[in-house]
Amino acid sequence: MATTALIISDKQIENDLAQARKELSHVQERLRGEEARLAAAKRERGDLVDGVARGRTEPSSVLKLDGTISEIEIRLEGLRKIPPPIEARITELTKETSRRQVAAARAAREKERDARAEKLKARFLQIRETLALLCTGELFTAEQERAMIASEYGDIGGVEIAKALSEILFAPSHPSQALRNPEVHLAHLDAAGLVPFGFKVVSELRPSVVQGARGEYVSRLRPASPLCFTVLAMGPRAS
Repeated sequence: MATTALIISDKQIENDLAQARKELSHVQERLRGEEARLAAAKRERGDLVDGVARGRTEPSSVLKLDGTISEIEIRLEGLRKIPPPIEARITELTKETSRRQVAAARAAREKERDARAEKLKARFLQIRETLALLCTGELFTAEQERAMIASEYGDIGGVEIAKALSEILFAPSHPSQALRNPEVHLAHLDAAGLVPFGFKVVSELRPSVVQGARGEYVSRLRPASPLCFTVLAMGPRAS
């Protein structure tokens, strides 16, 4: 028959841990009391032994005290057996509490990660849609209009105007000019002092500090080329 594991709640573990610590504290207090009584009895015995040697005390007094000392030692022997299992239980409960705290913190981070990833996914989808609209909307319409200007007004400078308009977006540098990015928006950003932002994820094997133990892969971010997209004027396929 399959056995169903008993799931203990965090509250129950907290209560058990508090109870175990209380019990341990009570036993330790009793131990300290008995140890103090034993130390006092042994000091008294020393005085009595000295008195016997000097003829001031009867040996029976020492024998009677020896009985008391034996009783205290027996109680101490029993009491000293109580803390170890309680301490083991406290250690077990503390480890479980720590494990659950780590698991809860990880779960919270995973939830936060998923929420941020979902928002970023929506943003990337919006960027993709915007790029597609640039290709099929603004850029396609603008290129159609530029072609019309060149064809309809070619005899009165339309071609030159169409060429100049294209260079608002894409203008290769002339031989007499310094090298620059032909994509004008990027050239303007570069002239304004901005630099590309890009990264890549690199996984590296980090050896274990324990001899013979397996190492672990650690992922780090490294500078790399930025995301780069091609925007083309795109219209319906000719039938």
